[in-house]
Parts: sequence; structure tokens; C-alpha cells
Amino acid sequence: MEITIQISTLIQNIVLIITGIIGTILAIKGYGSWREQMRGADIYSVQKKLMGGMIDYRNALDCVRNPFLQYDKKEDESDDDAMVRVYNQRLKILHDARRDLELAIRELVIIKGVDQETKFHGIWEWYASTITAVQMHFQDKKRGGYVGTQTDADREWRKKQHDIMYSTSNEDLIMGPFNKRMKEIEAYVASLK
Repeated sequence: MEITIQISTLIQNIVLIITGIIGTILAIKGYGSWREQMRGADIYSVQKKLMGGMIDYRNALDCVRNPFLQYDKKEDESDDDAMVRVYNQRLKILHDARRDLELAIRELVIIKGVDQETKFHGIWEWYASTITAVQMHFQDKKRGGYVGTQTDADREWRKKQHDIMYSTSNEDLIMGPFNKRMKEIEAYVASLK
């Protein structure tokens, strides 16, 4: 009888050990699946933020560069001051869009360890060019027009700034290259897994 109890206890211990091992294996596999699912959800979330950020950034660049201005002058406000106020509102939209896109890129770097310099190279050039063109326009306007030597190089540079600011040339200096780069980034973002 005592041998039966010992054999029964031994069998019970063996079954518990096997059950524990199987439970541990299943827990590890389940954790791996859960982790992979969470990583996929994180990447999907970053993909949405990146694409939305790129679209908002493009739309903000278009907004700042739109030559059509409509504004209501405040009391005792000159046309120039009203125009500056409107452009400052447009520039705020551009700044906010850039910030949101930059945060999405940083999030991607954290999740994937992607080198943003190579994958997103050049996307801030258009921001800098647009801001510079707007600032130069208003500095020149405050001084009462274009001041300085009117060399061919100066005229060419000012024409380029005008084309950047208003997108009036046949070959858009900002949106043409931006849209091309955006397609490359879209393809990269879609390939993330």
C-alpha cells in the first residue's frame, strides 16, 4: 500500500513537472506573439502619423505659399501689418505641421531604430526655403522695396525667392521636388513591418 502511494506521488510529481514545462513553453510563445502584435500595432500607428504628418506638412507649405490673401484689417492697422499678421498665422500652421511630422519621425526612430537622416533626408529644406522667402519679402517690404545693388545675381536670387514664396513659376521650386520625395517616403513607410 505504501509503495502504491509512493508510485502515485511520483506519477503526480512527474505530471506536475510536465504540465509546468508545457505551461512555461506556451507562456513564452504567447508572450512572443503578444509582443509581435503590439509591435505591429505600434508600427501601424507610426505609419499613420508619418503619412498624416507628411500630408499636413505639404498642405501647410501650400498654405503659406498661396498668393491669395484675404484679411480683415483691425482698427488702426496698415495693409502691411495685416498681411504680416496673416502670414504669421500661416507660418504657425507650417511650424505646427513640421513639429508633428518631426515627432512622428522620432517615434519611428525609437520603435525601429531607423536613421532618420538617411530615410527622411532633405524634407526640411523646403521649410527653410519657404520661411526664408517670406522673411526676406517682409524685410524688403519694410525697407520700402528691394534695397541694394541690382546685379543680375541679385535679381535672379530675388526672382527665386518670389517663385518659392508664391509658386508662380511653371516649374514649382518647392512642391515639385517635395512631391517626388514624398512618394519615396510613402513607399518606405508602406514597407515598414
